Amino acid sequence: MPSPIQQARAAIITAPLNTPFRITTGQHNQLEKDFYQVQATNGIRGYGEAAVTSHITGKTVEQTQAGDAVRPAVSLAVM
Repeated sequence: MPSPIQQARAAIITAPLNTPFRITTGQHNQLEKDFYQVQATNGIRGYGEAAVTSHITGKTVEQTQAGDAVRPAVSLAVM
């Protein structure tokens, strides 16, 4: 039986690259990821991340956090 979500948090993590990532559209000196923590009412916690590839998809970390792709993953985290 699924347990309701008690708390959900999202944070943006920025990691500098030792070697810049270069493609024809530009260079990236750091990567940004969305990091998630979800806690159910039964105390179970889940963690996850979403690797944001704005240089490929055009989506920002903020758009990723607000997007529909995150909601199903959060729902599955407490089943």
